[in-house]
Amino acid sequence: VHTTVFESSTALDYAQLADQALIEKPQAVLLITSALDAALLINQLRQQHESLIIATAEWPGSGKLVELGGNAVEDVIVAQYINIQDTSAAFTTFKQAFSTRYGEALSFPALTAYNATRVVLQGLTEQRDDETLKQTLLRLRRFDGLQGPIEFDEFGDTHSPTFITRIHKGQYQRAN
Repeated sequence: VHTTVFESSTALDYAQLADQALIEKPQAVLLITSALDAALLINQLRQQHESLIIATAEWPGSGKLVELGGNAVEDVIVAQYINIQDTSAAFTTFKQAFSTRYGEALSFPALTAYNATRVVLQGLTEQRDDETLKQTLLRLRRFDGLQGPIEFDEFGDTHSPTFITRIHKGQYQRAN
């Protein structure tokens, strides 16, 4: 119905931005922002429209959104690259090890970094003398990720499943 565009800055007036986003009286708002901007904007949106449906893209869907947004982000719908409720042995072991080591919950940036590191290390291991790393990755194309295969297409892009979650009691819960 309405698109509100802004540039993030320390001088941004989030109350005014919320006014702009709500000008057409939407039933829902989709935020494509950083976690910090999302948390601040959600706070303002909730003050003006308590029952508004709010959703975000994957970008702000880290632990920072919950940490910065507090109670205001409860019931926000967040697309995720991570299935936080995965019960596979490999994932639960990694999730626990991450939490123990870093003292915070696992989020998609950490999982993505872990998977990327595994891809690079496997590529370096299987790289031929006459290949660049990029050529090796494109030759191999398929790698084992922590939550499923990672496959490069002919352009070098990967495609990952997206999981829809809802923040409930400060935790990302997979939505049905």
